[in-house]
Amino acid sequence: NFNLTLYPEATQGKSYKDVSKVDGKASLRVGCMKIVFLNKFLVSLLRFLNNFQAAKERLSAATAQAAHRAATSVKDLAERSFRLLMDIHLKAPVIVIPQSSVSNNALVADLGLIKIQNQFRLISSDQELAPVVDCMTISLTEFKLSRTVLSSTPSQSDIQLLYPINLSLAVNRNLAASWYHQIPVLEVKGHLNSMDVCLSQEDLNVLFSVLVENLGEGGESTADLEQVPVQSETVKSTRDNLQASVTSLKPSNESSLDLGVVKSSAALNLLLNFEIKKVIVQLMRQARGSPLHVVQISQLGAETRVGIHEMTATVYLQKISMTCNDFKGSAGGPLLLVNSSDDTKEHLLKMEYVKADRNGPGFKTIHNNTVQRLSASMTSLDLTLHTQALLSLMNFMSGAIPSGETSVAEKTKELKSSLGRRKSISTKPDIAVPAAKEEDIIDMKLSATLNAFNVFICDES
Repeated sequence: NFNLTLYPEATQGKSYKDVSKVDGKASLRVGCMKIVFLNKFLVSLLRFLNNFQAAKERLSAATAQAAHRAATSVKDLAERSFRLLMDIHLKAPVIVIPQSSVSNNALVADLGLIKIQNQFRLISSDQELAPVVDCMTISLTEFKLSRTVLSSTPSQSDIQLLYPINLSLAVNRNLAASWYHQIPVLEVKGHLNSMDVCLSQEDLNVLFSVLVENLGEGGESTADLEQVPVQSETVKSTRDNLQASVTSLKPSNESSLDLGVVKSSAALNLLLNFEIKKVIVQLMRQARGSPLHVVQISQLGAETRVGIHEMTATVYLQKISMTCNDFKGSAGGPLLLVNSSDDTKEHLLKMEYVKADRNGPGFKTIHNNTVQRLSASMTSLDLTLHTQALLSLMNFMSGAIPSGETSVAEKTKELKSSLGRRKSISTKPDIAVPAAKEEDIIDMKLSATLNAFNVFICDES
């Protein structure tokens, strides 16, 4: 059930500062849907659609003409954004991913209930036109992942791999990003309390088999998709006209708008922050059995900042431990194979990646002529090399990896080579690469700091 209501000119004039006024309201109610994903079917569908070259050219021409009309009013859209109030409820979409087109083993992802709602917030500013932020909340409740056997008469219940979790995301969109740079264009914050995963050898076998067989099917047919796209003269002329119209719309002064592109070098296009408070992974010999190895991770998170001239990504975790229940440790409990021994509030592991633009204003002064930097720091980690426990873990993993004529590495290599051929055919550089400067430019700089790393080698006694 979809309902869309528009309110023409509802936010014009003095009503713009009233955040209760919106230009439109959209509500969507979707019941339970079941989707079966097969890469073989998807590739065959793409092959079928690829045959209609003339229709694709007409679609490209229509898209270019629509973009030309939209470019003529881009200044008005930048000054007064469209406000759409959303209320979306998606009830329990179920995605079934079979191991292959001829296998009954499958993974089932139950997305539970998805709710998307938003509201608008006005930011106090010295500008005559106050900036507006679209605050959107996305909640996913009772999401779970399980393994099942597809049959007309189900005789056994599904085996849960991921226990139900509740995920919430807060998305803030800066509707005045073209002229207000104090907040990011898009800010996404997510938090998850706990994630509990139980995997047996058979579960891992199905997971690996899905990656190899389902995604590998249809690979022979991708050669038909690797065609050089032919563009008609209509599309080319329309694109040239569009570029000319876009150029004519550019203002002469630097302080004015430039088609929604942010001019401030300090502004952020994207700010992403996500953290999982606790992750528990249990490895079992067989489904519904006792755990063999238990891995616990506390405060696993990531933060990404994408600006005009640089990108920064940080990944961190507070603590990690791994126990083996088949053997006893020195304290009488389960054997502790991996443990973060430092009890300080600092992160056990923190990795930071920075990528800078060579043509950016601070490339020489701030980044020291370094394009990419990767730094890692670790406080303290204890590792116990127990002979029998390590053999038990190796036997577990060897039993979980599917046996076949083609290994996972070979399949991955074939997929990468196929994608590489397709990319080399379809992509062409539009902008000439500037010549290298006289000063030395470092492409990648790696640094690591390790505070303490304790290794204990022992046997069963």
